[in-house]
Amino acid sequence: MNHAPMLGGIVRSFKARCTYMINQIRNTSGIPVWQKNHYEHIIWDEKELNQIREYIVNNPIQWEPDTENPQNIKEKEIRNA
Repeated sequence: MNHAPMLGGIVRSFKARCTYMINQIRNTSGIPVWQKNHYEHIIWDEKELNQIREYIVNNPIQWEPDTENPQNIKEKEIRNA
């Protein structure tokens, strides 16, 4: 029987350790750092690889106006109060 860790277990462990360290640095406890789950996808060709690379480079620019940005959620709650 193969006892090598599966990808999901590796990602879960990585995220748990990073969350612990981030919350230590921020002096917080139990605060989520990651979105739930992760996206697995097989890259089939060079074109798809380049599209994914472009997404990775450009995605952080989209964070400020993103509706899931905690700052935007907080501001929306204040406006609706």
